[in-house]
Amino acid sequence: KIYQVYENWKKGEKGMSKESKTGACRFCGQSIIIDGGAEMTEQQIEEAATMRCECEKATEYQESANRRTVAKQRVGELFGEEAGQFKQPEEVQAIILNAVDTICDKKNESRSRDNQKRAES
Repeated sequence: KIYQVYENWKKGEKGMSKESKTGACRFCGQSIIIDGGAEMTEQQIEEAATMRCECEKATEYQESANRRTVAKQRVGELFGEEAGQFKQPEEVQAIILNAVDTICDKKNESRSRDNQKRAES
């Protein structure tokens, strides 16, 4: 949900206030001004700031979030409404979307462990 609000904000959807707020990257703590973030919660502001930060960990996080988003869009294209006659039942789509989340989460865990090992060396 937090990421979806960020995506809506990024697209500039109507209903988002033009007032700015300041958020901090969850990885490096850098302050980033979020235009139109007046109606966002603190978690959403943090997410938006992290998605705009250029530190190494935030960049990795952004890439991971983008991969997850693209993978879920592809699921919709291949198995959802866009699939036409090949559309699968909602239950099947939910299983596939859960698999996408699980795979993305496992890759993130693996990447974190690799970074920790490099840092210890």
